[in-house]
Amino acid sequence: MTTTKCVVKVTEIYRIQTAGDFWSCVDKSKNCWLWLGRVSNGQGLVYWHGQQMSAHRLAWILRHGPLPNSSDPIKHKCRNPMCVRPKHLYVSSTPQKEIQSTKDFWSYVSKSQGCWLWTGRVWKGRGVAFWKGYQLSAQRIAWILKYGDPPDGSLGYVRQECGKSLCVRPTHLYIGNPIDHRTPDDFWKLLKHVTNKRLGSDCWLWTQGHINAGVSSVTLEDGYGVFKYQSKQWLTHRLAWTIENGPIPKRKKVLHHCDTPACCNPKHLFLGSDADNRKDMVTKGRARYTFGEQHALSKLTDSLVREIRSKYTGKWGQISSLAREYNISIGTMYSVVTKQTWKHVV
Repeated sequence: MTTTKCVVKVTEIYRIQTAGDFWSCVDKSKNCWLWLGRVSNGQGLVYWHGQQMSAHRLAWILRHGPLPNSSDPIKHKCRNPMCVRPKHLYVSSTPQKEIQSTKDFWSYVSKSQGCWLWTGRVWKGRGVAFWKGYQLSAQRIAWILKYGDPPDGSLGYVRQECGKSLCVRPTHLYIGNPIDHRTPDDFWKLLKHVTNKRLGSDCWLWTQGHINAGVSSVTLEDGYGVFKYQSKQWLTHRLAWTIENGPIPKRKKVLHHCDTPACCNPKHLFLGSDADNRKDMVTKGRARYTFGEQHALSKLTDSLVREIRSKYTGKWGQISSLAREYNISIGTMYSVVTKQTWKHVV
């Protein structure tokens, strides 16, 4: 459907005389019908029969007639403040008194074949109401009215399977935190297979949340994945190992053959100690620290260290004299000749 040009000159006047004038300022080309006229505070604004009101409120009135209670707000199911499609609007009566009975509660619910939407008070995107002296979520009250108190008492979460935060239909509700119900399949389906030619098999890269792996920017490959599973925050490669092979022994780390932190392919993982991890890092050139003559503050070089060790015979006072000769401290010289430092120099 093509967009109709708005006949109202918004910059001069925003008075709407007829329903045709109003709908001519609406773009119906998308799922949400967007208001093209005057805008104030993020929503459409019109002047209709001597009264200023929001554009979506007038859309409701034109489709359904005057509101029984003129103070009742009109809200969006789609959460788009510029939308004026009547199908996306509903009346939200804000209750000021405590819900006294089941009938009182369901009077604030708009029932349809799918979700039953709460039309009462909304706070942070969820329905709320006072029930027996407590302010509770609307879906929690709906659960109590249908099934009784949640098994976990005041700590039980009441969630919507349909994903709509204002739905209070009892058959769409369940108890518990969605994170607690995650399964291994929920984990594996969030991985992306990328060919690794060196190993001859795919890296399974984590595609969701990452933590920095010591680099300036986190990409799909260079960040360790994180995932909450069974009420615990996991590094994804450790979770992959645990799901596939069982618990990780104490003081053991999960290392990568493929050197890709985000990879969760169990075939690319192996167990090792902290020392194994450091050795693997240095061997593969992934060490993020400098040592030896590469260090900016080093006064010695590999060749000087070999020279010092060749001169040292173990005589009394020789360490002090060598320290003066090479302009380093006695403690540093002692560490060099006893190979406590510069271990990489043979």
